[in-house]
Amino acid sequence: MTDTLFKAKPYTGQQGDTRWRVVDMTTGEILDDAQGYGYKTAPKADAAFGYKQKHKNLKKANRAQKRLRAAISQWEDQHREFAHDLTADIFFASKDGSFSRHEIDQDIEAAFTTYVNQLPATDRPNFSAADYRKYR
Repeated sequence: MTDTLFKAKPYTGQQGDTRWRVVDMTTGEILDDAQGYGYKTAPKADAAFGYKQKHKNLKKANRAQKRLRAAISQWEDQHREFAHDLTADIFFASKDGSFSRHEIDQDIEAAFTTYVNQLPATDRPNFSAADYRKYR
């Protein structure tokens, strides 16, 4: 693994064969030992531990994205006129074919920023124009 805080350490298994488990180098705590059986090789232990950690981080990111999507949807419900006008503008720009996707994205962010700056401070959303463009 690239992270030096965790390392696969060998130990002798029940049948006398060498097995590997992932250990926290600072505390000595066993982080992963394949439910007590251990891994046959150090690379397998590292790969399994990395795979398990990746999914925890993905779940956190997905939860954050869902919360952001919900906030954007709720904000659009409160500002239907702006959302409707923006959707119509995007449709006609796409239908015309003279604008690239990048130009349309820039227009979305500019329109959102202009509209939000006109709102009172208490009604402004807590997400950025880029988030709005990405998750609307």
